[in-house]
Amino acid sequence: MVETIMAALVGALASGAKDGLTDVAKKGVSDGYEKLKSAIKRHSVTGDVADALEKVEAKPDSEPRRAVLAEELQGSRIGANDEVIAQANSLLNLVRALPGNNMGGQVAHGTGIAQADRSSVASVTMTGDRN
Repeated sequence: MVETIMAALVGALASGAKDGLTDVAKKGVSDGYEKLKSAIKRHSVTGDVADALEKVEAKPDSEPRRAVLAEELQGSRIGANDEVIAQANSLLNLVRALPGNNMGGQVAHGTGIAQADRSSVASVTMTGDRN
């Protein structure tokens, strides 16, 4: 579930939620982002998740900062919190509904999974012992 939270946070930041844009749709995303952020802070045992999130807000395109946030979310087990997951899913739906948004999101767990989106192609080649 950390993947869902990360997709919601990063998608909202990419859409300009942190910039507080005035467009009605983006206002909804901004509000949803703040609700998710508040839920994360409320349910985090330490300040590490909040610190990592602030660093991603400062540099949303930084992959290393995103990786640290994902690690902190995973370590905090916040991905098991129903309120946080509900807020993340709600925010993802808002981000995906933005006009001109090509944000696609897929999460897969398992072995031998291939996913494709928006006229792309994916394949899996497995070799060796599968047991």
